[in-house]
Amino acid sequence: MSVDVDDMPHRTRRSPTLARSSGSSRAPASAPPSLRDDRPAPSTSASAVGSLLEAVLSELAEDALRPAERELALKLTAICRGSTEMPVFPAAARELDRLLRGSRPKIQEILAVVRTDPELVRRIMTLASSAVFSHGASDVDEAVVRIGLERLWRVAMQSLVSATMFRVGDLQPTADAIREESLRVAELASRLAPARLTGEAYLAGLLHQIGALSIFRFVPRSVDEPMARFVDRVRRECQCAIGVMVASHWGMPPDVVEAIADHNKPEPVSEVGKLVRAGRIAIAARGDERPETMTALAALGVDARTALEIAVAICL
Repeated sequence: MSVDVDDMPHRTRRSPTLARSSGSSRAPASAPPSLRDDRPAPSTSASAVGSLLEAVLSELAEDALRPAERELALKLTAICRGSTEMPVFPAAARELDRLLRGSRPKIQEILAVVRTDPELVRRIMTLASSAVFSHGASDVDEAVVRIGLERLWRVAMQSLVSATMFRVGDLQPTADAIREESLRVAELASRLAPARLTGEAYLAGLLHQIGALSIFRFVPRSVDEPMARFVDRVRRECQCAIGVMVASHWGMPPDVVEAIADHNKPEPVSEVGKLVRAGRIAIAARGDERPETMTALAALGVDARTALEIAVAICL
């Protein structure tokens, strides 16, 4: 039995010294003040970024005032050297991504994969039994048919930032906030994207802060104020670069890797990066039509008012 996939998000397949800005670290004047200004990655090459990131982490280790801070920098250095495991791409999510990118995926194959992941089943059942529908789904087969293939793909991809993958002690509230923002940015970026880029825009929005979540995995479960400040410094210096390494390890499309690398530039080079940055600005603005917000969104090539209206709806 086959399923039409006309409603599936399109995904295309394509793939710079970790430069340290000498300018001000303040957010650009055109961006909302709540938008973080973490340092963009200068390359989409995982090997190039890794070599340069190692030098930055060595400097952070030298600056560390306490053993725990130095240990964090050294653990992250091990990622650059390939001696520490990257976060795992959930097997069910990977297989569903492969199946759903086929021209006519078979529903029985899809259901067989879904059933291998109890957490994925739980989230699909929850979605299919939400208030959007008149009654709850009786089983996962009905739930998958009810939510459709596009939403199934999105739910599967959300596994990449799930709480079960990133349990991080005292930093859990921060991780949860990152996850919530990433889901919103993914939704908004995909709605703003042209049809040919909806899949990449969703993935890039979802994963634009995967570097931060990956850093948190190596932080001690108990975090005091000085350690929190050091973690924030590491995040500002390294999260985009580490995000490039994780996304490359996972085999993400080049458009997605490029967006993770450059979405934090005031004027990203990549089309998907511009969509992600527009999503971040609109979500942070929460409908506030200040001139600087409207100008920043327009400069990214999106309709500012539409982006803000979608953001408000997503954040309700």
